[in-house]
Amino acid sequence: MPARSESEEVARLKVAADLACLPAVALFTRNLGHCLGLGQKAAQDLEHAVDECITNILQHAFEPGERGEYTLRFLRRPGQVVAVVEDQGLPFDLERFQRGTDAGLGRLLLDAYADQWSVSYQGARGKRVEIVKNLPRTDATAHYRPEELEDLSQAQAAPADEKLEIRLMKPEEAVALARCVYRTYGYSYTSEYIYYPERTREMLTSGRMVSCVVVNPAGEIVGHIALLRDDPRLRVGETGQALVDPRYRGRSLFKKSKRFLLDYARAQGLFGVYSESVTLHPYTQKGNLSLGARETGLLLGYVPQRMVFKQVGDERQVQRQTVVLYYLRIAPNPRRRLLVPPRHEQMLRRIVEACGLKRDLEPVAGRVSPPSGNSRLDIQVRGEWGHAFIKLHQAGRDLVPRVAAYLGELQRQDLGCIYLDLPLTDRWAVACCPELEELGFFFAGLMPEMTAGGDVLRLQLLNKLELDLDQVVLVSQLGRELMDYIRECR
Repeated sequence: MPARSESEEVARLKVAADLACLPAVALFTRNLGHCLGLGQKAAQDLEHAVDECITNILQHAFEPGERGEYTLRFLRRPGQVVAVVEDQGLPFDLERFQRGTDAGLGRLLLDAYADQWSVSYQGARGKRVEIVKNLPRTDATAHYRPEELEDLSQAQAAPADEKLEIRLMKPEEAVALARCVYRTYGYSYTSEYIYYPERTREMLTSGRMVSCVVVNPAGEIVGHIALLRDDPRLRVGETGQALVDPRYRGRSLFKKSKRFLLDYARAQGLFGVYSESVTLHPYTQKGNLSLGARETGLLLGYVPQRMVFKQVGDERQVQRQTVVLYYLRIAPNPRRRLLVPPRHEQMLRRIVEACGLKRDLEPVAGRVSPPSGNSRLDIQVRGEWGHAFIKLHQAGRDLVPRVAAYLGELQRQDLGCIYLDLPLTDRWAVACCPELEELGFFFAGLMPEMTAGGDVLRLQLLNKLELDLDQVVLVSQLGRELMDYIRECR
C-alpha cells in the first residue's frame, strides 16, 4: 500500500436508519478493511466496532417511526484505517448515560475492538465517532539479526572524534530509525509509531511529522527528534520522540538536533513549539531550558510505568512518570486577552511572563449568564498510554453535567489520568472552572496558542492513581513552583 500524502477519504455511505441495512454495512466494512491493508482479525474488529456504533445510533438517536439516516466514511491515514460514523439524530442522551442504563459507547469501543477512538459531541448537530485500526507493522527487533540484539546490551561508547551529520530525515530511513529506537529504549516503547517503519514512513510522507536525525559515518541513525503538527491551521507544533543512542550520549546531540529543528520550524512561520520532558532524570529538562524553553505545566503520571531508558538510572520504573510541559517561543506571538479563573490568575501570570508572551489577563468573577446552546467537545482516548483527553471547543449551559457524565464513563476504564482542556477565550467555560474542579480536576498548566483564537487551560485528574511526587526530578525554580502549586490545588 503506497503512503498517503494526507488523510484520504476512500469511501462514503449514506444509509437509512434501519436495522435491515446493518448486515450489508458490516460486510462492506470488513471487505473494505481488507482492501485497505488490514489483516483478517483487524478487519473483523473494525466491522464489530462499526456495528456497535451504528446499533447505538439506531437505538437512541431516532424516535420510533422516524425516517433518519447516518453517514459512514472510511479514511486512510498514515498507518491507519479510520471509520467515521456521523448522525444528526437526537443529541446524546445525558440522563441515560448518568443513570448507567446506556451500555457506554466509549467502553464498547475501547475494551473490545478499536486501537484508538474519539467522539465529538456537537449538541443539536449530533455526534461524530472515529474508530481507528492500525495497519500491520513490524517492530524494531525485526530489523536486527539475533546476534545483533545480544550485542546491543554490550554496546560501548563510540569514538569521540567520529564525525556526525545532522539533517532532515528521509522516508526511506524509517528502518534505520526503528533500529535506533530499539538501541535506545529496548522493547519498552512499542506504543509509539517511530518503533514501526511502515507508520513512520507514512507520517513523514504525509507531512504530519518532520524529523531531524543525527547520522554516523556508517549511515546509522544515532539521534532523532520530530516536529509533529496534526492541525496545520495552528501556528505551533510539538517536538517529541527525542532519543540519543546510548553509544553517543554526552555530546549535546539533543540540544544540537533540536536547534536544527527549531530553525526549520521558524522558517515555516510557527510562533512556538511544545515539548515534554520526563522527570526521571534532569537531562532533557536542562536541554530544553538551555534552548530558552520555559515550563508551562506538569502532567502527573503521564508516561506509562513500563517505559525503560537504557543506561539512564534504574531501568525499572516504580510508578508512572510525570512530565514537564515546555513552550519555546521562536517568533513574536500576537497579543491575546486571557479570561482566567481568579484562583489561577497569579500562576498563569507567572507562566506568561516566563515565556515572554503578550497577554492581558482578565479574571472572570461575578455572575456569568450561560449560553443557550449545548457544549461542543471531543473525547480522545489513548488506551496504550492509559490516559484520555476531554477537549472543549465551545461551552454550553450543559458543560458541567456533560463533563461529569463523560468523566464517570472514563473513570470506569483502566485509565490513570484524564485531562480537560478549557479555551481561555470562552467566558462560560472559565466561569465553570470551579465546578469542574469539584469533580476532581486540578491545575495542570497553560497551553499557549493551542486554539485558533488563543490559549488553553489544561486541568488534570488522577483516576485511582497514587504517585510519590517526591521522586519527581525538577531542575528549575519555576518547575518547583509549579509542583508546589499543583500539590496545593490537588
